Amino acid sequence: MKLALPKGAEKFISKWKRRNCVEGILVTGSYTTSFFTENSDIDIYIVLSRGIKWRERGNVVVDNVLIEYFANPVEQILSYFKKEHEENERTTARMFAMGRIVYDRSGVVKELKEIARRWLRKKFKRMSAFEREIAKYCIWDMLDELKSVSKRGGFNYALTYANLLIFILRTYARALRTEVPPISKIDIYLKCERWRREYKFQEFPDKEFAEMFASCARSLNLDEIEHLCFYVLDKLGGFDINGWKLRSKLVL
Repeated sequence: MKLALPKGAEKFISKWKRRNCVEGILVTGSYTTSFFTENSDIDIYIVLSRGIKWRERGNVVVDNVLIEYFANPVEQILSYFKKEHEENERTTARMFAMGRIVYDRSGVVKELKEIARRWLRKKFKRMSAFEREIAKYCIWDMLDELKSVSKRGGFNYALTYANLLIFILRTYARALRTEVPPISKIDIYLKCERWRREYKFQEFPDKEFAEMFASCARSLNLDEIEHLCFYVLDKLGGFDINGWKLRSKLVL
């Protein structure tokens, strides 16, 4: 079924279709889901021909429609799939997997969508012993800093608290070889199965952690986040600051 688009988006797409360097175009993001609202922009991904030596990203308003667009040659897109996966993310692969094709001159967009689906199914690499130890120390150190900040008072407590909470989430997700969305979407990601399905995210593997995390985010309570920190430290193999050390090779 053809995707119905506002006239502004149709005009934008028509302009790019006339360019010889464009292989295909897909619409992605919230417009392809049930979560699109009148305040949402329309995400458009433009696939450029192999060999093109530039890329472009921008925003433009056409007939009162805000469009965010990404234009990349095939090689760059494939590179994004790989590089993002190495960083425990699947942003570009997700954009293609959930995207709707509106133009595909040579069939390359269809091929990229299939490759993207494979990247979504591919497991993330395991956390190394070195990464795990550094992460555990950072959690302990950031918690210790939060305790110091709490004694001083002031708004910096909320900032330090939020920073620690985000670090715990991303660290534990990395250890569990799972992916979490941008922070602005964490609440709906944790509580809404339909959102996860439409945006192609798996449920967070540790439901107990997810509940504790949400409670900490609501309360900004020091005792709660301390409990969460030690819950994760225990899951990562335990931690004792007394005698902790980490020897590694030089990086010159």
